[in-house]
Amino acid sequence: MKLFKQPTAQTVSAFIMLLSGIGLNIASFAVPPVGVLSDSVMTFMGEALIYAASVFGMKAYVEQKIGERNKSNNYHETD
Repeated sequence: MKLFKQPTAQTVSAFIMLLSGIGLNIASFAVPPVGVLSDSVMTFMGEALIYAASVFGMKAYVEQKIGERNKSNNYHETD
């Protein structure tokens, strides 16, 4: 059994989106007007969160369905 799977392009892109959203939020506090988050920064962060959630949610759903299918195939093979 493998303990570590190689990350896919989707997983890497989701992490990059999250990190860029967090970085943009932090950077927006440092530029004038200091301490104000603009609407575009919040919109980007929302889109980054939605993208990451969809990537991780779909991955979890597909892995669950594949696991269920493998279980049912193994069950029928032992009969």
